[in-house]
Amino acid sequence: MAKKKLLSLVLILITLVSVASCGKNTNTNLSLQSATANSTATPTTEANNITDSATATATTDTPPESIVTPTPSQTGASTPTKEPIKTDDFIETNVLFQDFESATSAKAAGWYAFATGKVEILNNGGFNNSKCLKFSQASRENNTYSYSSPSFNLYSYIKRAGTYTISLKVRITGANVNNINGNGFKFAIRGGNYMDTNSFITNNGGNAYYDISPEVNGKPGDWMTLSFPLYVLASDIIGTHTWNFCLHGIDQYVTEIYIDDFKIEYAEPKPETEKLITSTETWITNEMTFIASKTAKDPLNTQTFDVEFTNGHKTIKMPGFWDGQKIWRVRFSLPSEGTWIYKTVFSDTTDSGVHNKTGKITVKKYSGNLDIYKHGFVTTQTNLRYFTYADGTPFFYLGDTHWSMFSEEFDSAGTKAGNLNASSHFKYIVDKRVQQGFTVYQSEPIEAPFNLADGLDEGDIQGLRVADKYFKYIADKGLVHANAQFFYADVMNQTIMTAYTKAQYEKLLDTLSRYWIARFGAYPVMYTLAQEVDNDFYYMRETDGNTTMTASNNPWKFVCEALYKYDPYKNPISAHQEGSYFYPIKSTSNYTTASNSAFRDVQGHTWWATQWKANLNSAFDYSALKDFWNNGQGKPIVSYEANYEGLWTNEYGARAQAYVALLNGMCGHGYGAIDIWFYNSSYDMATPTTMNGITISVETKKTPWSTSVEYAAGYQMGYMRKFFERFQWCKLTPAFDNSQIFTAQASHFSLSYINNDLYIAYIFDGIAKTGTTKTGSIKNLDKNAQYTYQWFNPRTAQMSQAQTVIKSGSTFNIGARPTAEDWVLVVQKVK
Repeated sequence: MAKKKLLSLVLILITLVSVASCGKNTNTNLSLQSATANSTATPTTEANNITDSATATATTDTPPESIVTPTPSQTGASTPTKEPIKTDDFIETNVLFQDFESATSAKAAGWYAFATGKVEILNNGGFNNSKCLKFSQASRENNTYSYSSPSFNLYSYIKRAGTYTISLKVRITGANVNNINGNGFKFAIRGGNYMDTNSFITNNGGNAYYDISPEVNGKPGDWMTLSFPLYVLASDIIGTHTWNFCLHGIDQYVTEIYIDDFKIEYAEPKPETEKLITSTETWITNEMTFIASKTAKDPLNTQTFDVEFTNGHKTIKMPGFWDGQKIWRVRFSLPSEGTWIYKTVFSDTTDSGVHNKTGKITVKKYSGNLDIYKHGFVTTQTNLRYFTYADGTPFFYLGDTHWSMFSEEFDSAGTKAGNLNASSHFKYIVDKRVQQGFTVYQSEPIEAPFNLADGLDEGDIQGLRVADKYFKYIADKGLVHANAQFFYADVMNQTIMTAYTKAQYEKLLDTLSRYWIARFGAYPVMYTLAQEVDNDFYYMRETDGNTTMTASNNPWKFVCEALYKYDPYKNPISAHQEGSYFYPIKSTSNYTTASNSAFRDVQGHTWWATQWKANLNSAFDYSALKDFWNNGQGKPIVSYEANYEGLWTNEYGARAQAYVALLNGMCGHGYGAIDIWFYNSSYDMATPTTMNGITISVETKKTPWSTSVEYAAGYQMGYMRKFFERFQWCKLTPAFDNSQIFTAQASHFSLSYINNDLYIAYIFDGIAKTGTTKTGSIKNLDKNAQYTYQWFNPRTAQMSQAQTVIKSGSTFNIGARPTAEDWVLVVQKVK
């Protein structure tokens, strides 16, 4: 197995209100504005708003209490109730505790200055006037921030895999200490020489941040008690590393930093016992725990565990999963009422703790109000171009994009205290997107707290348990989780296919696929395999330096088949497709489409996760759209990844590309916003970007997630969903550029229809905003019928009163739009 080089961390902790990070300027001043989706255009007769009135205001609810990490305590200058055992050595109980009482110097205690600054032992300046470590600033950079810091190498004190807790007392002072307010500093762990490949972390510029906020943890000048977790993989304990624990982004008003009672402690895992259930409700995800009577070596690769659930003639065979030590679990959802009988099947039939365990579970109908559990998990059906719930009810796909979901802090003390800040934003965004009307959460395992590139070991279990919390919270809120598998796509191309033979990596991928289904498959999910792997992860991409993977030998096809094989729920599977903007593609067109897809005939592939992006500043190229519709095998088509608002487009562009997609054959749309699509990303941030006539400045690209989550377009996506659901979007047929159905005078005119009973058109004049209100004509109306028309405002969700269509024969000359902005026209036959 290839050695793992990443230490997986979950940086879920105390929060920073405003801080500058080391090596780059990251604005995290996170004061959330209460915002509404406003409009400057209003038709003369507007009525019957079809959105909920609550959807246009920021929520004031406090997200549920954290279940992930111990929370920091705010002590101010108070005296602790109990002092820990004092020692300056790493003792047998796996504790390093430094109260500095016996320290003769900072160097002797293992501390030194990172960059510039002075680190020393102070005899009477510590907590309760004892000894402590004192750091004095020695220089400034532009009189604003200093990256000098006290530093301590953690590596020699990390003796085994598992969870560690780092805690300390900190006091910050300065000549103008009261001016610090929220601008203090943050802790970081940095590996070796910045991007050193020996570092435990090579993403995010070699930095892992632990934010603190004086507003949460104590006032400047007070002693603050801080505590946070550190997760270590077994294969991280190899070789020699430098894991510098230090401070970054120190505010200009800070002149001294005092550290006392520094502690690193190994957290012994809590013993677990068998946990069974006897009752549940339909479609709710449940978990049972079994404890093996034997200790198996390499249980993931030497043991298999399944649980068979039977109700009459219906049987669900759900893979179980190893969860460290002797723990085996099964997660499952039961789709119908009645009595279900279960039986466990373990490969070691002599293990009485896991094998041949039986029981009964009484299932009642789901009693809540979340659609995903009222109607059952999302599925696909042959030759049905949209998703449905299990009971056949149409499902509208409206996704929010989170490629680095696991770097979004799950929760923190700041949330509990009613403060919104960086360390609480995962749960906040989930709650906000539910409120705004989203139905899907799109994620990649980038910056995941586990590394599966060389299989799974005991250390990965810690990170997978963290991932559980993200998956569960998304499910508990009623969202479908469209998640990618295992690792970033390039790991397959650069590592898996070069480190193993085909037989070896297929065995590994089969094992990981089974495990992924077992751990996450009983939640409401869809699978997207990996980022842009259809058809070959940009085979010609120059920056890869490796062209191992091609469309024909693409191992993600094997993963698709394996996921389908092990998944008893047959959740929808797709492969995130390549786009055309940045790299050439080895295909006959500018896009990977249905025709040139590597996955079109792969078993289990049931929907298209396209990256087609509408040209909003010139005429459309309908060829890719027509290819999906005509050659897409009747599978649902989703505008899975479009231009992100605040990075490549603005509110207008974000809104327009969604309507254009849905009126040109797609059944869903994935929206994305700056600092949410990829948290703290540096991608394409250094220079302005112009696409489709829209220019996004560098300053706009610095917008923090707390602002972008309130973008008007986020609310407008929910308005759009309600609009299309009202008019049976799933039955629409796209007209594309068919001149027999419409004639356009406006530069952009997208239209779909249901027979000649309903026509919906999205009309605008590009990004130039020339002031014109031109529209066009709709043809093929029933000559003997009466029609009405209405204008829908996509910015406010307001609908004008119905007017009678004035037509000549079978043609309706629309006339002027209410304003020169984008509008949606609805023409309906009166029955």
